[in-house]
Parts: sequence; structure tokens; C-alpha cells
Amino acid sequence: MSTQPQPPQQQSPTPSQRTLEAKAAFTASLRSAGTNYDAELRDRARTLQQNAAALDKQEAELARTTADLGRQNEQWGKGFVGCGGDVGRGGGEGE
Repeated sequence: MSTQPQPPQQQSPTPSQRTLEAKAAFTASLRSAGTNYDAELRDRARTLQQNAAALDKQEAELARTTADLGRQNEQWGKGFVGCGGDVGRGGGEGE
């Protein structure tokens, strides 16, 4: 008569083992979610960094254009002096 080895009986996990497994699964889930958010935020930061030079150029151009408009405004203001009437309130000689 041959005896076949009995498969080892699996013991049911203890509550502390189940708690450890649940913590491990939860931690893995959090790490996965964190990795996804981290990758998205890194992509955004990279895009902002890449666009920084273009934004600096636009800001400098805007400052230059604003200064040019300010000078032009001063010139036009000087040109209207002595035209008669108050240009600032829409008045004129005929009113």
C-alpha cells in the first residue's frame, strides 16, 4: 500500500496577518495613486519651465509697448494744448 503525502493544510490567517495584508494593499494603492499625481504635476512643472522663456519675452515686449504708448500719449497731449477747449471733457470752441 502506498501512502501519498497529504497536502499541507493551510491555516486561516490570523487577524493580525489580515491587518498587515490590508495595510500593505492600502499602502500600495496609495503609492499607485501618488505616482499618477506626481507624474501629472511633474509634466505641468516641466511645461511651465519650458514656457518660462517665452513668457519672459512676452512680458518684456508688453513693458516696451506700454512705455511706447505712454510716450505717444504724452506727445498727443502736448499737441492738443492750445487747440481751444478742453479736450479731456469733449469740449471745443464751438460749444
